[in-house]
Amino acid sequence: MKKYYLVILIAFLFSGCSEDIWLDHNDPRVYIPKYGFSINEAWILESGEYTIDLSAYCSGVRPDNQDQDIYVNYVLNPQLIEEYNNDISNEYSGQIVELPKDCYSFLSDNIIIPKGKSHGEVGIKINLNKMKALGLNLKEIKYAIPLSLSSTSAYNLQDDKKMLGAIYCITIDEPGFYFWDNRGETTDMKEIAKKVLYDGENEESQFRIVSYGLTSGEEYTLQLEVSPEFVPQGGVLLPENAYQMPLTVTIPANAMDAYLPVKIINNNIAFKTSYYLPVTIKSASKYGPAARKATLLLKVEIKNDYEWNYKSLINVECEGTQRSAGYSMTKSATSQSKDVVQFLMLPNNTIAGAYGTSTYSSRYNNNYFRLRIIPTDNKRKYNLEMIRIDGGWTPATLEFDPEKESYYDWDYETFHLNYRFKDQEGNWVHVTEILEAQ
Repeated sequence: MKKYYLVILIAFLFSGCSEDIWLDHNDPRVYIPKYGFSINEAWILESGEYTIDLSAYCSGVRPDNQDQDIYVNYVLNPQLIEEYNNDISNEYSGQIVELPKDCYSFLSDNIIIPKGKSHGEVGIKINLNKMKALGLNLKEIKYAIPLSLSSTSAYNLQDDKKMLGAIYCITIDEPGFYFWDNRGETTDMKEIAKKVLYDGENEESQFRIVSYGLTSGEEYTLQLEVSPEFVPQGGVLLPENAYQMPLTVTIPANAMDAYLPVKIINNNIAFKTSYYLPVTIKSASKYGPAARKATLLLKVEIKNDYEWNYKSLINVECEGTQRSAGYSMTKSATSQSKDVVQFLMLPNNTIAGAYGTSTYSSRYNNNYFRLRIIPTDNKRKYNLEMIRIDGGWTPATLEFDPEKESYYDWDYETFHLNYRFKDQEGNWVHVTEILEAQ
């Protein structure tokens, strides 16, 4: 008897390991995944027709197990529009009207969920010419197609009736083109900041132009132009000798997008100046630019080899109070010329706090200093020059500590600084700071 059970157990184990079986749920249900109210864009094409889809989905069934075609029937259900209009929560979003039946047609009498699939759809062909011929007021009235699932050849419809109905509101728009970077923007353009390296290679960037409302299969040629009127106040139009860019871009047949290459010529850009290159899609071989999002606003600035974010480790000693303190923070360098960077001297009262009196707690807060890097034969120790910033931006007495060494380590991209300045009482405050590029 024990041997008999052992044989059965072994057979079960081997049968369980031989194939990976995933079971369906006990009671799969069919419903419309895009149920409820939705906006469906129809695009004005030469044919005067545009197709949208009504989908059905069978939940709880695994496609590998689905061994039959499922036929799902649907009907027009004007009651859905009446219920929508009577719902007080929709009062301020506007009433909807059923789209005249002459303005659309179904490509099949039912929705087929094919064998081995869990979803299917039926095309709804929108007749744009008929809509225009009827003089429908699309700007002020929302026209919709109300649909409900009525039966299915396999499994059951979803018990939740709201998941069986869909109100497809139809809008009509012109197809067109826009810059991908502007997607989701509420304005006509998005500012894209770009910093290029002084004496570095001339950099080329690619900016994507996409189409919407179009079908593939046809080539489109776009004409671009530089639009100086979009340069922000205080900005400077990027000079023609500071960039290379084609003014014609082609979206190939069977493609829906293309890329605009823009190469920045670094040597023709000055420090401490914000340049702008606004590029607009002016026209296309067919259709046109988007009413919005058709202009790319590229902001270009130049930096040197030392403009990075730095991890700052600071130790401060004040002769007057005999106090010392250590701090850690992140600082950002800003290029001033090809060999000069500017640093924030101390954020959040860091150095002044070492003085120990609240009266002077912010005296040196938000002060700046500049460093000139002077290359030497020893890359581990480039010389440095401390540059004060006039106008109260730098303490008048700020200088490198004559008794200690300050230098820049090229290999490790690290500033080793020892500087000092006098406090209000005339006592020296000594600072040791290590700035390591991140």
